[in-house]
Amino acid sequence: MMSWFQRHGYPDSLWQQQQQPAGHAAAAAHASELSAAVATTQRSDMEVVIEDNRDSAPVLLVFDFDRTLTNWDAGERIVGELAPELVAWLTGVEQPANFVPITNEVLKEMARRGVSRDKLLMSLQLLGSELPGPTIRMLQWAANNRLPVKVLSDCNSVFINHILSGARVNNCVTEVITNTAVFEKVSAADVDDACIGLGVSSSSSNSTKGSGYRLVIQPRHPESAGSHGCPLCPANLCKGSELHRLRYGSGTVSNGHATGQQQALCSSSYSRIVYAGDGANDICPALSLTENDVVLARAGDALAKYAAAAAADQSLQ
Repeated sequence: MMSWFQRHGYPDSLWQQQQQPAGHAAAAAHASELSAAVATTQRSDMEVVIEDNRDSAPVLLVFDFDRTLTNWDAGERIVGELAPELVAWLTGVEQPANFVPITNEVLKEMARRGVSRDKLLMSLQLLGSELPGPTIRMLQWAANNRLPVKVLSDCNSVFINHILSGARVNNCVTEVITNTAVFEKVSAADVDDACIGLGVSSSSSNSTKGSGYRLVIQPRHPESAGSHGCPLCPANLCKGSELHRLRYGSGTVSNGHATGQQQALCSSSYSRIVYAGDGANDICPALSLTENDVVLARAGDALAKYAAAAAADQSLQ
């Protein structure tokens, strides 16, 4: 990603690394991976991205969150710190499966074990301090240049907003599109009965006393709305549909995609969309882009592998 911006004339100061202590090795590794990811994007696409857009509609930057803006999965990291024995429940689910049900079960069990709302939020804020330096500088640069930045993620609003706030870049992001999360008050009895499916006895000595709060995630695409009709995306969120909404406005999407007639009736608010992602659930939004747009795929992950396969087999495009 860094070399991509450099190739299009943006200042090196945006990416220059300051002297960092040894503890920031992960951020440096992340920067290297982002740079390597650019190699998976065709140069012919890169050349047309942002040559001179001063006289046209702005470029929209859209980023996945987990393992794109971050160097880790937020859910796995926070559970690993507060209830490490539950991480296996999250890592056992593979994209593009719906993570919302199992994540809610894990959050219930964390509350049952005494992980308070304040402890969860404080841990998320502290996790913001581990947001990679290149990510922070890129978001700040985009804000300074008045480029709109959207986060499009299958994470949840509480995790993303508090991590961005902890990194002090929440004001650099114009919109977070994700699953809504809210804290709900529960009694001790409700918490003790919350996670029978996890096979944990409610008589555990770590069980909470009195009432408390637990985080509950609501799917971006509710079950009551029926299927969004996209076979590439989890039931709770179709990223391709969300990208169409950003480009053409609401009310233009049918079964996850805008029709040609609908597109013709709508004028785009953006001259180009630059989408950055890593996983299997980023394939749909990548396929929904036009030839004037650009995909930045994290090297070695599912999206980059699909892009490489699609380059060799046009039937995948």
